[in-house]
Amino acid sequence: MSRRDVRIALCRYLSGADNPEPSDLHAWRGTAITGLGVMYDAPPGEWPRDWAVPLNAVPGEPFGAMCSVRFSRSEETRVAGSRGVGIKRDAWNVALDIWATCATEVVGDAVDGAEALYDSLTARLRSDPTLGGTVFSAGEGDISNKAGATSSIAWDYGFPAINGGITTIWAACTFGVVQQITG
Repeated sequence: MSRRDVRIALCRYLSGADNPEPSDLHAWRGTAITGLGVMYDAPPGEWPRDWAVPLNAVPGEPFGAMCSVRFSRSEETRVAGSRGVGIKRDAWNVALDIWATCATEVVGDAVDGAEALYDSLTARLRSDPTLGGTVFSAGEGDISNKAGATSSIAWDYGFPAINGGITTIWAACTFGVVQQITG
């Protein structure tokens, strides 16, 4: 499984969308995660300037977010067995960078929306560690932890910023993805 295949599997499973947007083949819009308006399978070259409108998962709602997939590290391990049979294991440390916006200067409202998104994304990862049968495990940690993968799902949070009536919050969700091939 290539790195691109892993990014696509993550976007397909986490967004709930079968295919990317026809106008941007790296943007996935789905409704599987509360508040997530668009998920990119790679960081876009430039983020939209008007975040409040395109990020909204539900039209008319003041909260919305965008997310991009990136790898912070990967490692391949091969274990040879007898008669040429062995195990090949690919492990990736995945980071989902999330930019959440809320059309309010009330930081608490923005934090409520962001935390609902974080809880929804974590629940989605927990609900099927195989991402719909596409990988050996995701969010379960790397069994040997050789790739430095986190042993679970971890979150880092930024401080809310207010600009022009829009509150923006950044976060990153990190976890390990493992693909194992026996043969």
